[in-house]
Amino acid sequence: MAPSNVTGRQIRVTIEGRRVETIFVDPLDKDLMLPRFEAMASAYKNLTTHQVHFEFSKLTTFQQKKIALQKKSASKE
Repeated sequence: MAPSNVTGRQIRVTIEGRRVETIFVDPLDKDLMLPRFEAMASAYKNLTTHQVHFEFSKLTTFQQKKIALQKKSASKE
């Protein structure tokens, strides 16, 4: 999953017995990873025969502060 980190994984089973797999990715890499989700899901399906959905996990307090600092430094430039 380079250059991002997987922060979590969730498997839910519907009433019909269908499995819905969700993989959570680090939200700090949102700009970099968003265009790659479709390709990663396709590759994952070809390798494992499981259909997955990729999403971003919720921001932690540390990540919120880091993003705020990045925006602040970008606005100064």
